[in-house]
Amino acid sequence: MKTLRIALICLVMMCLCSCSSDNSTTQPTYPYRVVVKMAGDFIASVHLIRNEDDKVVFNGYPYGRMFAWSQPSKLQAMEMSYSEYEQFMANYNKNRTVSATTSVYNTGLPVGYDPSLGPTHTSCFNYGSQIAGAPTTRLSFSSQNTASSSAAQTNIAASVKLSYGAFSAHDNFSFSSSYKKSANSGNIFFTTYVLYTLQNTYDPGNPLNSFGQMLKSQGAASFVQQCGSNFITVVPAGMLIFGELSFSSSSSQASRAISNTLKANYGLESLSLAVHAAQQVSNSSTSMAFTLEVMGGGTKVIQNITNAYNNQSAALKDCMSVSSSTAPSSCQSFAVAMNNAVVQSAAIFQQQVTTPLPSDISIFETFPNGVAGVSTDPLMYLPISGIVSGASDIYQQYRTQLDRYVGLINQITTLYSKASVLNNKIYGTI
Repeated sequence: MKTLRIALICLVMMCLCSCSSDNSTTQPTYPYRVVVKMAGDFIASVHLIRNEDDKVVFNGYPYGRMFAWSQPSKLQAMEMSYSEYEQFMANYNKNRTVSATTSVYNTGLPVGYDPSLGPTHTSCFNYGSQIAGAPTTRLSFSSQNTASSSAAQTNIAASVKLSYGAFSAHDNFSFSSSYKKSANSGNIFFTTYVLYTLQNTYDPGNPLNSFGQMLKSQGAASFVQQCGSNFITVVPAGMLIFGELSFSSSSSQASRAISNTLKANYGLESLSLAVHAAQQVSNSSTSMAFTLEVMGGGTKVIQNITNAYNNQSAALKDCMSVSSSTAPSSCQSFAVAMNNAVVQSAAIFQQQVTTPLPSDISIFETFPNGVAGVSTDPLMYLPISGIVSGASDIYQQYRTQLDRYVGLINQITTLYSKASVLNNKIYGTI
């Protein structure tokens, strides 16, 4: 009986090993898993998580950050493997085609504005939008020396007006990335964009939609809380993609070599030169990390960028290791592939920017504060006291206290980020 039991155990183990072996040869291995957050039938955000260390390496907001954080309690998160994500996005984009036909009004943009809090997220107006002039574009990743944090890419500063909602859009948001910098470490941003100037006009005969009319009936204070006290007439809008390269070394000489090379050469292609420069510093250990964020552009852009990022995962890992003899060539391959993906994504986005615009223009991310290092038309808005009697900036009297509160929250999140960086350095990652 004992012999029979041993034989059965061995047989079971052989079957399990055989099944495991078969599965490993037929199932592809992906370095990432994905969290997709849904707001009803719409994708609010996409996040790639690296399996080996659970680090979020990509954040995508196809309809902008405003849409992603406007109703966080209603977001439904779905975690899936990358292969499942590929199929999910293919089906989503197949079934959701942007129509070029227009209706009387446009939808999908935050056009309400409050001087103290900034843009509001609630749709209250019957409005039409049109593009003024040609777009401003950068169709390859170039280093952004004028902004040193993700917040600074869109000129967000430590005030309620400039940061309202930003903390809800990011799990680890702060106004500064200075906590990442030391004599032996630092970070640099690479940006690419397609930016338009949007002009908005409300219907003078019927300025409010049904929701706006309902709020108006409740009084000016109720309306302003949801819809703002002004209407945005001009706003920069479009698609912004930026990557953050973080680097850390046991040698300040190697760290300076990386920073100086990247700042002198601007493009993402300079990664290979920076890695080569770091390799020339003897007796040093250096590592890098590269993360991406996409704001606006729609889900087809998100799909295109994530696929390029995933396809280049092996090259990126080799590049970020720095020490590998093939790291410089891997960096070059990664940079070329990602710049090609940017060109493709810009074309995908611009194909949806028809004349006249489609009725749903939610693929535009609005940039009321502009974009760092880019010359854009300034934000313009009109008071709506003629539409809603008594509508005014009801938060003006609280602005000082609110700014102090936002500053405190920023300090807390910055402290948390600093602790996370130090913890990661102890365990050998950035």
